[in-house]
Amino acid sequence: MSDQRVCAVIPAAGSGTRLGLGIPKIMLEIADGVTVWHLLHRRLSPWVEHVHVVVSPAGEIPFRRLAAEEIERGAVSVSVQARPTGMGDAIFGAVAHWEGYDRILVVWGDQVNLSPATVRQVVRACHDGLTLPLVPMPAPYVEYELDGPALVRVRMSREGDDCRPGGLSDVGVFCLGTDRLAEAWAGYLLDAARCGHR
Repeated sequence: MSDQRVCAVIPAAGSGTRLGLGIPKIMLEIADGVTVWHLLHRRLSPWVEHVHVVVSPAGEIPFRRLAAEEIERGAVSVSVQARPTGMGDAIFGAVAHWEGYDRILVVWGDQVNLSPATVRQVVRACHDGLTLPLVPMPAPYVEYELDGPALVRVRMSREGDDCRPGGLSDVGVFCLGTDRLAEAWAGYLLDAARCGHR
């Protein structure tokens, strides 16, 4: 681990309804009592100092039971996203839990296939800005359109956007430096409100 302090933040406030689960995807059992949570925690813990999980009101008690040992040790904390208002709100609603760290490693709460090598490489590559690993996909669900190193837009098929075949998609993890990050989010919200997007 580097000399910079890293906190993993896992937005996991969804209820798995699109998959017909009835439980948050992070609590889905993969095999023999091993859940998505167990796999994520194993892959993240060598590279981060702390893990913070954002859950829904209905998911809070079940998740606290599932992660009770890690929570008791202080290695994991939990907060609740009261309403499903998006990933940004989940991450920045938990700012009090990660603002004391140098970087946050954001991992979607359903990333069962996230490899230890990817976690290691993203943490090592991240310094003050944004590290976002992208891969070409035959039919991306989410597509990142770039102009050189600049991000132009993000297309999301779930939001009705057409993603291009062979487009670049994320792998469910990215890393951000925390210096002035909450301030940047507040600025984004002001701009979005002025444009009528919130």
